Amino acid sequence: QDELDYHVGKDQQAEESDINNLPYLQAIVKESMRLYPATLLLLPHKSMEPIQLGGFDVPVGSTLFVNAWKIHRDPTLCTDPKQFKQERFLTSGNEMTSFGGQDFAFLPFGSGRRF
Repeated sequence: QDELDYHVGKDQQAEESDINNLPYLQAIVKESMRLYPATLLLLPHKSMEPIQLGGFDVPVGSTLFVNAWKIHRDPTLCTDPKQFKQERFLTSGNEMTSFGGQDFAFLPFGSGRRF
């Protein structure tokens, strides 16, 4: 509430343009999406070359699905994955964590390589 009062005002309604100034609110939304993704599986991908994935041979042209729900509940990627902790998306200075496309745990939020 303090963040909203400070950046938006007590008597004002939040606008879309306010979002960048509300990192705590963004963290709450992301944590909600982490626990309850809109879809359990991400869009399907096709392998462009034969690879090994998790010890399995994946031939070229195979359709692959990424299970966002499972990634977000993986204790090796997320501490206390069943607990709602919006702080996991904030730095120690209460700024939004930068995904930068490098962290597999944030892949379901659109982080990762683009084609």
